[in-house]
Amino acid sequence: MSGISRKTRFRTTAARVTNLLLLLGFCGLAGTGLLLVFRLPPGSRGGRGLDVLGWDRHAWGDLHFYVACGVVALLVVHLLLHLTWLKKVAGHGRWRLVLLGVGLGIALVVAPLLLPVSGRHSTSLEPRVTTLTETRPVSNEPPVSYTRDVQPIFEMSCVDCHGPKKAKADFRIDDPQTLLKQEDSGCLVLPGRPAQSRLIKIVSGRIRFKKATEDHFLPDDEVQLLTRWIREGARIDN
Repeated sequence: MSGISRKTRFRTTAARVTNLLLLLGFCGLAGTGLLLVFRLPPGSRGGRGLDVLGWDRHAWGDLHFYVACGVVALLVVHLLLHLTWLKKVAGHGRWRLVLLGVGLGIALVVAPLLLPVSGRHSTSLEPRVTTLTETRPVSNEPPVSYTRDVQPIFEMSCVDCHGPKKAKADFRIDDPQTLLKQEDSGCLVLPGRPAQSRLIKIVSGRIRFKKATEDHFLPDDEVQLLTRWIREGARIDN
């Protein structure tokens, strides 16, 4: 009897702890979700250069994902701790209800992974890129300056993820010479050839990534400015 009593106490304590962690997990999902939507929104404007407690949108998104994984694991533990109750429910002829509940939960977790992925931006961005790369500079416009015009764009939109504090993909944009270096996938900037430059393709949506594609987008005026800079020879003034 004492063994059963200890086992019962253990299951009760484990269930309470699991329920508490589930509550905290759901609250964490809600909190990080609201943070990502309202404080660090996606797109070319909202999330650029912004962070909360030193974490940018990518870091908070990773935390949101890990919390979600933890909640799913806790739900599995919760079901295992209540396996006896589930067997009783199934024993009273309600096994279809148990299977329906478990199956619905699994479907809600797995179904989003099976949804088709489409590049809904590609068709709308293609004409925009073609127009920008074929536009000729107006004669009365001064040449684009890297220090005055280009560098502020990189500092505002790119350096948080590709700078001295964090260098994602081992790339730092705070050193302008890296834009002209030959990498495995090619140079980011080909002077005089904006249409072939990977930088323009990335910031306008022609090159897409599995993660954070929209965070690489820039507004049309900034893409046009970078296009002019590259067409004029991508000079790096001091």
